[in-house]
Amino acid sequence: MQAYDIGGGQIRWNGVWEQGNTDRTQTRAICWAYKDFADRFKRELKNSMHLVHMQAYPIEGGQICWDGIWEKGDMDQTWVIGSSLKRFEKRFDEEISKGRHASHVQAYDIGDGEIRWDGVWENGDKGQTRALCWSLNDFSKRFDKEISNGRHASHIQAYEIETGQI
Repeated sequence: MQAYDIGGGQIRWNGVWEQGNTDRTQTRAICWAYKDFADRFKRELKNSMHLVHMQAYPIEGGQICWDGIWEKGDMDQTWVIGSSLKRFEKRFDEEISKGRHASHVQAYDIGDGEIRWDGVWENGDKGQTRALCWSLNDFSKRFDKEISNGRHASHIQAYEIETGQI
């Protein structure tokens, strides 16, 4: 599921569905505010559900909206939404040091080039490393280095940090 702005405050969604009932619940393809989404996230975890997809995106008026999909099964997830880079880097490293792995990471612009990060972690050390807010050239070099060291990419995201700067 993906939402994006086509201009003039018009949001469009993409989605993919598969055969079979996985007992999923979801927030529907509508805009959930920070507090509402955080409350829903807590409720889903309490009900032994785990997040399998989440997206934050800006809408007209400078608001940020979240969509999410959860599945049955307690994965002992921890999470943070709306974090600054410095706080997110620290949290990421703390989670990894506890033998957890990132199952979801995303960044988004909350206005005026100010970026926020969301993350979800689960039990199980996967030997993850991270790169956050890197330029294309630096990221490309790091990507090649990680591949040559026997790692594979499990998540990649590009985002705009200033007009025209990715």
